[in-house]
Amino acid sequence: MSSLEKRKEGMGPGEYEQKAVEAGFVRVCGCDEAGAGPLAGPVYAAAVILPPDLEIPGLNDSKKLSAKQREAVRGRILETALDSAVAFATVEEIEALNILGASLLAMRRAVEALRVRPALLLIDGSVARGFAQPAVAVVGGGDTAVSDALYLSKLAAKVYLIHRRDEFRASKFLVERAQARENIRFILSTVVEEVLGEDRVQGLRLRNVSNGNVGTLETDGLFVAVGIRPNSELVRGLVALDEGGFVVAGEDCKTSLPGIFAAGDLRTKPLRQIVCAVSDGAVAVESALEYLETR
Repeated sequence: MSSLEKRKEGMGPGEYEQKAVEAGFVRVCGCDEAGAGPLAGPVYAAAVILPPDLEIPGLNDSKKLSAKQREAVRGRILETALDSAVAFATVEEIEALNILGASLLAMRRAVEALRVRPALLLIDGSVARGFAQPAVAVVGGGDTAVSDALYLSKLAAKVYLIHRRDEFRASKFLVERAQARENIRFILSTVVEEVLGEDRVQGLRLRNVSNGNVGTLETDGLFVAVGIRPNSELVRGLVALDEGGFVVAGEDCKTSLPGIFAAGDLRTKPLRQIVCAVSDGAVAVESALEYLETR
């Protein structure tokens, strides 16, 4: 979750949200407090994720609305929001933290109460301390790695794209798109030596292959996209394999040798996912039955 501190000067209603959507963020959360002005009582905060391009009249400034109008807007928000949450900080917490600290605490609690994780957090204020801003790392230099980084840049505050060479093998237009994303950072000529953390990924130990320097990188996730090696040795010499070692077979899962069928990631195909492998399994069974019935 990335955070962006909102300032009212120079930006009209919805402009921050529109810029965030145009930048590729798919779940933009607005968070603000209510009650920072009163001299007594708790301070409340709300966090809301609305669908992109949704317009609710009167939403830009609730202070200009009557009580009846505010209630109508509230109902519309609850009807259409992807998620929303309300939280507060107590009087005792205000006294201990001051009103700014308590307001941030209330806002953080509201965000943490959301069931849908926001990709970008818009805060009406000048500071955003205390909010988690996860980062992830992608290892690889081909189209898959860069595409993964582009997708993850919509969900994480920072994406590190780590590649062992000094230039990418990926298509030029993909690399240029990644370079244009402010939250994607390239780490070239570098390999991962160790994954750090106990029960989850907390960081990486990296080594620069050019100068041998070793360092650590804090990250909350690791995605490896360096290609796969098919386990096709069992049929090597029996059926046709492509240059990558995958079994050449069509959508009917038939190989070059009648009676042998290939299903799943072992087969030549443009997309390798569980759902595709499951589909291959069903098709291969039908093809095998058809083969046996004609014998």
